[in-house]
Parts: sequence; structure tokens; C-alpha cells
Amino acid sequence: MQGSLGSLPLGIYASYGSCSADDAHFLDGCTNTDDGEAFGILGQLGVLPNKANIFAAYRTLDDGSEDDSEFNATTVGTNYLFSQNIRFELYYVKESGDGVDARGNERDSKWLFQLFAGY
Repeated sequence: MQGSLGSLPLGIYASYGSCSADDAHFLDGCTNTDDGEAFGILGQLGVLPNKANIFAAYRTLDDGSEDDSEFNATTVGTNYLFSQNIRFELYYVKESGDGVDARGNERDSKWLFQLFAGY
């Protein structure tokens, strides 16, 4: 859905997906005992239209495993268009859920930096 919040452009996007655990699934060798499901929602607000945006997103994921199956994530970020073909993006992702808690490295967050340039 796209529209505006006052004079600022606003986009709200959602998606849902599921994955069957049956033997005939295209992902050969899948060990899930139940079907997997995921839902995501993203909001994007153009704070400086056609120049700078802020983002907020949430994802919930159950991979269908019997144990440690939840992998949820919250994301916040921004991007800035320096010129017609140079864009900077910065995102922070924080994960939660019993699947994340069961990881051996205890990593549950990350920063992402991207710089796009073309000619």
C-alpha cells in the first residue's frame, strides 16, 4: 500500500509465505517436521521526498522444526540519495526467538552498511 502521511510519501508492504514439510517439496533433504511459515511487514517514510527515507520492519519466522524454530527480526534503517546514482544505506537488525537463542555464537544483532554507485 502506498500513500502519504501529511506531505511525506509512505509505503507499507507485507508478505506471507509458507513451506510444506512433505517429501515431494522442491527443497530436497528438508528435515522439518512441520510446515514453515513467515510473515513480514515494512514501513517506509520519505522524510526528504526523493532524497532520504527511514524504514521500520518486523519479520516473524517459524521454520517448522520441533525445537528452536522461531527466528523473529526487527529492522530499522535509513537511506540517502547523494546524487542520481549514489545511495547510502544503513540498517540495524535485532533478532529474537528460541532459534536465535539456541545459536552457539549468541549473535542476535547486526549493522548493515551499503553504498551503491553507478555511472
